[in-house]
Amino acid sequence: MAQPRQNIVPATLAVLLHVVVLGSFVFAFDWQRSQIEPMPLAITATLVAEAPAPVSEPLEQRLPPRPEPRPDPEPETEPEPDAPDADAEARAKAEEQLRLQELRREQQRQQEEERARLQRIEEEKERQRRAEEEARRKAEEEAELERQRQEAERRRQEEIERQRAENERKRREAEEAQLQAQIDAEAARLAARNSTEMQAYMFAIRQKVERAWVPPASAPDDLECIVAVRQQSGGVVMSARVVQCNGDAAVVRSIEAAVYKASPLPQPSNSLLFDTNLRFIFKPEQ
Repeated sequence: MAQPRQNIVPATLAVLLHVVVLGSFVFAFDWQRSQIEPMPLAITATLVAEAPAPVSEPLEQRLPPRPEPRPDPEPETEPEPDAPDADAEARAKAEEQLRLQELRREQQRQQEEERARLQRIEEEKERQRRAEEEARRKAEEEAELERQRQEAERRRQEEIERQRAENERKRREAEEAQLQAQIDAEAARLAARNSTEMQAYMFAIRQKVERAWVPPASAPDDLECIVAVRQQSGGVVMSARVVQCNGDAAVVRSIEAAVYKASPLPQPSNSLLFDTNLRFIFKPEQ
C-alpha cells in the first residue's frame, strides 16, 4: 500500500502544471485581442496528507475538474484599403519630379555660383598680380628713364663745360692772336712810317693838296698847318679839318677846300701805310 501513496504527489503536481500552462495561453490570447485585463484564475489546491486512501477510489475523482476553455473571440474585420487614385499618383509623381528638378537646379545654381565665386577670386588675384607686375614694370621703366635722364644731363653738363672751356681757350687764343696781330701790325706800321716809303706817301699827299690849293692874299710866306683827314679805301676823302695853323680863317678854309679837291688821295705802295685817319703837315714850298 506504500507505492500508491508515493504516486499521488507527482500526479497532483503534473495536473497543476497543465492548468497553469493552459491558463497562461488563455490569458495571453485574451490580452492581445480584447486588451481587457484578464481575471486571475483561481486555483484551488488541497494538500493531501499521507493518509492511506481507499484503493477502490479512482485518481480522476480526486482531481479538481478542468475549467471550460473560453471560446476564441472572432477577429475584427479590418477595413479594406481604398483603391489607389491614378490621378493622385500621377500628380504625386509629377510633384516629386518637379521637386527633384528644382533640387537639382538649386544644386546646379549653387555649384555655378561657387564656380563663379572661385573664378572671380582667381580673376581678382590675376588682376592684382598683373597690376603689381605693371606697377613694378612702370617703376623700373621710370627708374631707367630717370637714370638715363641723369646720365644725359651729366653728359650734357660735361659737354657744356668742355665746350665752355674750349670756347674760352679759343677766345683767349683769338684774343692773343688778335693782340699779337695788332702788335705786329702796329710794329710794322711804325716801321713803315719810319721808312722812306712813308715819307714818299706823305710827300705825294702834300703835293696833290698843294696843287689843288688856291692861296688867299692873306696867306703868309711861312705858312705851316697840320691837317686831319678821314678817308675811305681808295683814298676818298670823307672829311678834312685844319687842327693847327699859323694862317687866318681864309687860309684855313682854302686848305680844307684843297684837300676835298685833291680827293681821292694818293695810295701808298705798302698797304700797311694806309690809315683811314691820317695827319699830314701842309707846308707849301716857297
